[in-house]
Amino acid sequence: MKKLHITSLFLMFGLCLMSFHLSAQNPPVVKNAKTGAVIKLGPMPVAVFPVKNPNGTPIASKTFNFPGGAVRNISLYKTPLSKPFALRKGAVVNIQDQDPTSTCVNLPINAESGNFEMANFAPTDFIFPGSVVDGMSIPSGEYRQIAAPRNPMAMAISLTNGGVAPVSAVVNTPNVASVREAINQLTAQANFSQGVEVGETRIETVYSSEDVALVMDVHARSLMGSIGSSVSYTTDANKLTLVKIIRQRYYSVDVVPPAISQDFFADPNTAISPNWTYISSVKYGRIGILVMTFESKSQQIEASLETKLRGLIGSVSGSIDSEIANKFKSINVQTFQFGGPPMNIAGGSMASLAAVQEIFQRFDNWTKKPVNNPQPIAYSLRFVQYENGGPAIASLQSTLNYNARRCVEFRPKLEVTLKEIKCIRADDGDGGSGEDIYCMLTSKAFTGDGVQRVNALFNQPEVVLNLKDCATRSINTGGSYLVPNATRLYDIPSDDRYFRVTIGGDIDEDDNCGVTNTGSDDEYNDEGGVRTQRTIEYKDIGTNLTTVVFDHKSGNSHIQQVWTLRKVYQ
Repeated sequence: MKKLHITSLFLMFGLCLMSFHLSAQNPPVVKNAKTGAVIKLGPMPVAVFPVKNPNGTPIASKTFNFPGGAVRNISLYKTPLSKPFALRKGAVVNIQDQDPTSTCVNLPINAESGNFEMANFAPTDFIFPGSVVDGMSIPSGEYRQIAAPRNPMAMAISLTNGGVAPVSAVVNTPNVASVREAINQLTAQANFSQGVEVGETRIETVYSSEDVALVMDVHARSLMGSIGSSVSYTTDANKLTLVKIIRQRYYSVDVVPPAISQDFFADPNTAISPNWTYISSVKYGRIGILVMTFESKSQQIEASLETKLRGLIGSVSGSIDSEIANKFKSINVQTFQFGGPPMNIAGGSMASLAAVQEIFQRFDNWTKKPVNNPQPIAYSLRFVQYENGGPAIASLQSTLNYNARRCVEFRPKLEVTLKEIKCIRADDGDGGSGEDIYCMLTSKAFTGDGVQRVNALFNQPEVVLNLKDCATRSINTGGSYLVPNATRLYDIPSDDRYFRVTIGGDIDEDDNCGVTNTGSDDEYNDEGGVRTQRTIEYKDIGTNLTTVVFDHKSGNSHIQQVWTLRKVYQ
């Protein structure tokens, strides 16, 4: 009597790289309608603040259409003092028609935003405390000033870092020249002492010019803006663009509102439009922007590398660890500034990590330099016409719809199942009944290069199949045995160009029945040994089941193994 000994194993080998992930920022989580897979998107633009303001009154709106298909609507709202905004971060994402079969997909983004305070990235004449602007012109970015003669206006200065300054000043005839002169006189006095504020720092990954505009919080001006259109970004899988913005406020100038709205103007009979607004507060300081596009030697940028690059651009020392050094190919650097002394930083492509570190150090040194050439970097608006005893808050709310490249946080897994063992023919050739073959199945999986097997992924206990009567399970000729618990899931390396699956089995025969163990049951002999296996390229495996059948023939015996493989999203 002969025993048919099948050792079934599947080997997985190739480049063993980390799975692709994105930096953890609690991005929105949605479910794909086609596959049922849960997808985590990230990172979303951090300058997105959906507004819940049921009591606000819309004053004016403007719609912008951009060549790339983006559509933005900006509206000016009036909010009574007793009903402040409730702000929350987030974004509305609809991916019902997307199929996440690749690492990155293009997704329709709908972002709503609302701000008390508008960022300013370009000095303009209308940005001065007390400037009266027609609210109807704000959504379009025109900011038409109202030229009616003004009454004297009081201003108050507030400092950072415990500085000392005159509390207030009065401007007799408020206009851009007189207000700036008054501020210059206040800051030039001997008792004006101010240090450099640490400031607000924001670091984000960007994939499009719309992302740049949102990250930079550009609301009142055009979507692309002078800065938004200047920042270089990339959608290549082996490149990553990070933007670092630091805002440093030196001081703020706030307008002291008069007792009644008519006191804004020299003529008490001035007909005040309910749409008129005034700039109630201006922050002066500087803004520095550092843009870094990292190019990796690898085909893609993995999660761990992105995390370290974000730490790199956020650090002061610009320390380079081994993973960055090993994956480094080049870094392109751009710098922008508004206010402050000249940076004197030459950007461009850096092929040396030492050059990159020097750029980071110079940027950090610039943020520590003394006060010099402060510019209006942000401002707030209120309405001239009073409500509930004071000037109502003016805010800009906007919606932005565009297609953005986003990457899923997970990769598909490979599902491998040894489904069943079929007995086509069992005959050891000794003239018996033909159902006297014994089949021992041992399933194993390994990672490695196919030669040296390492890192066993699982080791399933032996399944003894008796084709006659020597063991607990039997398969009659023409029957089959469904293998229990024989499905395994495997993570796929992020670089799957060389990833492949090898499955199959070994057949060896001996004359030991296996019921009484003599120590030779599990020993393969050299007589009639047969190995049957097949290598399958990962790229040829889809989301539908791929069935692979192996025929094991030895003498007059014929046993089949049935395997299934597929990609699954969880």
